Amino acid sequence: MTQKLSIFNKAIRNENSFIELFHNFLQFEDIKAGFLELLGIPEAVKDLNLIKTNTQDSLGENGQPDLSLSLEKELYVLIEIKVYNTHLTPNQPSSYYDQLKNTSSIKHKGLILLAPKYYAHKKQYLNRLKIVEDESSGIFTRIVQWEEIVDMIESLDQTSNNILYQEYLNFIRNWCNHYPQFLTQKQSQTMYSKESGEAFFTSIKLVHRIYKNLAEKGIEVVSVKAQNLLDDFDEYGFYIKIDNQPDLFFGIWLAYWADSGKPFCLCSNSKDSDFLNELKYHATGHGFGNAQTFNNWTTLPLNQETVVSEKAEEEIGQLLSEIYATLNAKA
Repeated sequence: MTQKLSIFNKAIRNENSFIELFHNFLQFEDIKAGFLELLGIPEAVKDLNLIKTNTQDSLGENGQPDLSLSLEKELYVLIEIKVYNTHLTPNQPSSYYDQLKNTSSIKHKGLILLAPKYYAHKKQYLNRLKIVEDESSGIFTRIVQWEEIVDMIESLDQTSNNILYQEYLNFIRNWCNHYPQFLTQKQSQTMYSKESGEAFFTSIKLVHRIYKNLAEKGIEVVSVKAQNLLDDFDEYGFYIKIDNQPDLFFGIWLAYWADSGKPFCLCSNSKDSDFLNELKYHATGHGFGNAQTFNNWTTLPLNQETVVSEKAEEEIGQLLSEIYATLNAKA
């Protein structure tokens, strides 16, 4: 789905400013508490007011970790943050581990990697860490994913009513929503087949024919086509205009397809519960499956049996026409 820009998008332009923004949000007590829990910080040292957070503290010859947490004689945690698939430096994570190992007066010491779920250099990081790890040092290690940060903030009581938190969540999703940039053996076998190419090509043509079907009926639709496949292209389909509501999307949403295995969907990002209930009532069981929430969109997958019908174009066009007429009548 086309990404919704956040108020932070143009202000934050690189990893350093991204990290500083994250550090700023750690000053909110509920986010800080949730973050400490993800890190596995012992309950005994979770005094939010006393734990200090700093960015880019120099460790001399041991480098400069992106973020550190400290509490005198109780806690010292070094955190390396990766936002993209940024390479490890030659001394990561060994120099940070040495720094912690040589700090003997601290009761709880930890080394954390905070990175996207599909961080490309995670295996290299773990291999390097394995070489220097020393069980007798008492240093705990962990990898935390940005997706876990998103889930944590989403779960906070005040997030649903806090516009600032919502904007930050949207910003992190857009920035860190990376899928692997390589194919597994199984995926390559699926892609390198004539059937896969034919299925995808036919799917694109089907969506386009349905778009023309609705347009010929006088329904206001806006087609979506990727002008540049490298420019966050995530969908192929069209938007259906609904009075007094956000447009409905129908088509192929690649991120949803990758997550659910269902290529075609009907989606709305309306916050109107009555409208969404009407949409679900008239779509679910009528060619579409049960509604799900995906990336804050109410998403209804098109059933497989609907697609394989010999009259799929006409039947799907008719389904969308009826849903459009019903929702506009209620608007």
